Amino acid sequence: MRSLWITALWGLQTTCAYSTNFPLVHRDNPSVLHASLEQQRETSDLQKRDGPVQAPLAWYRGVVINITMGTPPQLMSLPVDIADHHFSLVNWYNPQVSTTYQGDYWYQSANDTMGIGSTQIKEFNFDSYYPEAVIGIGPGNHSLPYSLVDYGVIKSPSFSIWCDDLQTGEGSILFGGVNSAKYHGPLQAFSFDPASSLSIPLKEITIQLGANGSAVPGNSSTSKTFSMPDKPLRLQTFTEYREAMGFSFLPADIANQTYSYFNISGPDSDPMQQNYLGSLPCNRTDTENYTVSLTFGNITVSYPWEELIIPIRRVFDSGAVEDVCYFAIGRGKETSDYDYGYYIPGGPGAVLDYAGILGTVLMSRLYIAVDYDNNLIGVAPLNENPGPDNILEIGTGTELPDAVGDFPATNTPYIAPSVNSSTSSGLAALRTAPPSAQKHVVAALGAAALFAGL
Repeated sequence: MRSLWITALWGLQTTCAYSTNFPLVHRDNPSVLHASLEQQRETSDLQKRDGPVQAPLAWYRGVVINITMGTPPQLMSLPVDIADHHFSLVNWYNPQVSTTYQGDYWYQSANDTMGIGSTQIKEFNFDSYYPEAVIGIGPGNHSLPYSLVDYGVIKSPSFSIWCDDLQTGEGSILFGGVNSAKYHGPLQAFSFDPASSLSIPLKEITIQLGANGSAVPGNSSTSKTFSMPDKPLRLQTFTEYREAMGFSFLPADIANQTYSYFNISGPDSDPMQQNYLGSLPCNRTDTENYTVSLTFGNITVSYPWEELIIPIRRVFDSGAVEDVCYFAIGRGKETSDYDYGYYIPGGPGAVLDYAGILGTVLMSRLYIAVDYDNNLIGVAPLNENPGPDNILEIGTGTELPDAVGDFPATNTPYIAPSVNSSTSSGLAALRTAPPSAQKHVVAALGAAALFAGL
């Protein structure tokens, strides 16, 4: 019998030589934009509020960002996709009630006033045809970081993302900079293929039995390390395959060994798991104590056992409810496959260029910075007790602030187009940038104000 799984995940939340350590570069007024990220909340239909309209979230899981579009502003909580480059509001935005909308409903793009964080941008260009409502921040010069350069909000197509509260899943995204107070630096920088998805190399995974843990039957050792294939993990914050949201996926042989060590029931034991998640009793978080550590280059990030046990509620067509727990690391498919019409990610063959997928449960303890001008991604362990904010602008040079890595000798920074994006014909405009940011960015605060009270 088909079931609907309901879960709450922060869903946010290539090897290089480490030869150069760049110092922190401070600017009095860095060009950055901060916005909050949230765990996704569900609602069955549109809810009228005193002010903006809250868009429905019934079909998505993962990390979301709040934006407004139109005049008067229509409030929307949209999924953030780190692998996509589209900015689409399909089915969640009504252009007919906006007095600032510019475009033809039958064309592929349009303009309207967009609000994000503390900034409002006039004549912001977005997709009006893409089949999914999503905010893409992935590679591709139509993603939001590039658009913010076009409109003069930030200097370079870049961002950093992190989880502020591991309990609630609330997080942040900082376009155009890094906040070095939020991680234990320096950042470890890796290159990625701009023609593909954002990825980072996982060197090895280590399992350590804690002092209060109980031994796993058949395993006398208290520590086990698995080396990863020489391929990176693709980052994923959003997927149409709802049951996969938040989970990470490793090659089948490594996942199976991990299940054996932890005495986790393999995916094949339960047909409802669709052959990629391992299950275990939820009360094992009370009786066992393990640590799973992931090593990326020269940094190691550790995850306590209780964070890796994901409770999920199944609601069956009959109305019956079942609470089950799954391990946060799934088994990648050996071949490309579709189950019940959905693509199951991860594993050799399924995603040929990657060893697997890094989902938001494991991403939640990582600070991640992305610099598209240099095709670099920097990672560091999250600082759970940060001090005062320390905002560093990501400029157009070849280095990522507060990072070590094999940086390029030269780069070709992205240059925003110079043609005005506003339209007068009523037809949709091509995505272009205004000649003056002041005309379009009508309410932007400085960095100090952006982070006041955070």
